[in-house]
Amino acid sequence: MPSYPGDPDVRMTRAVKFAQHGVLAWRISTVMNTGTHMNAPLAFIQKGADLASLDPGTFFGNGVVLDIPKKNWEVITADDIKAASPAIEKGDIVVIYTGWCAKYSDGLEYFGEAPGLTKDAAEYLVSAGVKMVGIDTPFIDVPLATSMGPHRGGPHMKRLNDEYKKATGRDGKADFSEWNVAAKTLAAAGIPTIKQVGGDVETVKGRRATLGAIPWKFEHGEACPVRLIAMFDPTGNARIEAGSKSGRKGLSVYSLGNTFQQFMPEWPSTPSVDIDVLKFHAKDGVYQTEWTGIMHRCTHMDAPLHVTECTPSINDYPVWRMFGSGVCVDAPKEKWGVICAEDMENSSQPIRKGDIVM
Repeated sequence: MPSYPGDPDVRMTRAVKFAQHGVLAWRISTVMNTGTHMNAPLAFIQKGADLASLDPGTFFGNGVVLDIPKKNWEVITADDIKAASPAIEKGDIVVIYTGWCAKYSDGLEYFGEAPGLTKDAAEYLVSAGVKMVGIDTPFIDVPLATSMGPHRGGPHMKRLNDEYKKATGRDGKADFSEWNVAAKTLAAAGIPTIKQVGGDVETVKGRRATLGAIPWKFEHGEACPVRLIAMFDPTGNARIEAGSKSGRKGLSVYSLGNTFQQFMPEWPSTPSVDIDVLKFHAKDGVYQTEWTGIMHRCTHMDAPLHVTECTPSINDYPVWRMFGSGVCVDAPKEKWGVICAEDMENSSQPIRKGDIVM
């Protein structure tokens, strides 16, 4: 998949495979800023919140997908956001659609000429009380305000400022003199961000929605890939009441996963996880990690493909399968115990067709 200029590519190998081992498991090495991903405040602000410490209510709730089309080298201002509809409400998750996701590729244009937020746009989002911000571009800021251009750690795209001068007659360093200013403004306010939004976002632009994106519970984690979803109820009966700090008044949100971290428990048969810090605040002004390991780590999801060849992979399931009503069955067991049908039948809350069962 496209990787940021200056970052290593994703590397995938089959650690075990069907013909030899009877199961399939991928070993992956990737910078966590890959594909559609979430940045915690820690990515841009020293001592900012990591992914593990963010309130899980932040990742789900009411929101809006704003339609703000932009062309090469253009910016998204506070006035653009104010003029877009539907209007932002306090506690919203805000996703900004510029149309740039159509250019998603390993391309000079996609990474170098994308639109981005201005400082005043980020300040307006903070003042509006939003709890998360997503955008369909590779950066929160214009690329020339990042290390792609002539800023700290750059330029990773050496031709970028010259191309900007040819197109506009202006100097990029003068026009975008503050480094990652929009991203840092949001991070300083404790607001996580999602970059490289894509998929069906064009279909839902200009609408209010229930939005969700759940990251890894990653200790010291500044970023990770996420599945961003937008949900709609045609009946109009489903409601999430806004009002509390996390925008979930009357809705209790609990984390049911273990913490992903260096030296977490490992399967005895597989190599350990390696979490390497590639960039850190004292040296680079930003924080970035690279993760290497088998995907069967910590609290994780298995697709049937793991144990049976020619069956569905994670990507083969419709997104609605990952969310819905369910039940948590209380089935305490001692060593060597087994969970049987009787445990399910005796659940204090009956299992219904279509449930998610824990």
